[in-house]
Amino acid sequence: MAGSLVGGAALGPVFDIFLKSVIDVGVRVATFRSKMNHLKMTLEYIKPVFEDIENLNRKLEGRDQEIELLKKQLQDGEKLVLKCSKAKSYDMVKIWHYSRKLTKLENSLLQFFQMHGLLCGWRDSKRSLGMTVENSQKLDKICSFFEESSLNAGSSRGFSGWSDVPEFIVPDFFVGLQVPLQELK
Repeated sequence: MAGSLVGGAALGPVFDIFLKSVIDVGVRVATFRSKMNHLKMTLEYIKPVFEDIENLNRKLEGRDQEIELLKKQLQDGEKLVLKCSKAKSYDMVKIWHYSRKLTKLENSLLQFFQMHGLLCGWRDSKRSLGMTVENSQKLDKICSFFEESSLNAGSSRGFSGWSDVPEFIVPDFFVGLQVPLQELK
C-alpha cells in the first residue's frame, strides 16, 4: 500500500493513508492503543499545517525534496504500524520491540518537524529578504532612469513625456456661470 505512492510530491494521500492505518490499528489492537492514540493526536495536529505547506508549494512552485523526506518517513511509519497490527498479544518481545519502534517513529517525526521546519523557515525568510532587496534595487534603477530622463527633458515633475498633464491656468471667471452665480447670491 505504501509503495504505490512513491512518485510525485503529493503528501496528502500518503499522510491520509498513514493516519488511517494508525487509527485502524489503534482501534483493533489493544496492546498498542495508547501509542497509536498518541501518534494519531500528533498527526492530526500537524495535518492542517502540512496541507497549507503543500498548497503553498504548489502555488509557488516550491521545492519537493522536503515533502519527499516526510513522505518517506510516513511510508516507513505505515509499514511499522501494519507490522504492529500483526503482533500477537502473547508475544511480549515483539510488542516491546514494536512499542520502542513506535516511540522512535514519533520522536523522529517530531525531530523532523522541529529541526527541518526551523531550518526551512529560516531559509525561506532569508530567501524572501534576498528577493525583497533584489526588487528594491530594480525599483531604484527604474526610478533613477525616470529621474534622469525627466532632468534631460527639462521637466521638474519627474515622469516627463510619459504622463505629463499640461498645467492648466484657472481663469478668474468661467463663461456661462455668471448669471446662475448671481441668482444664487
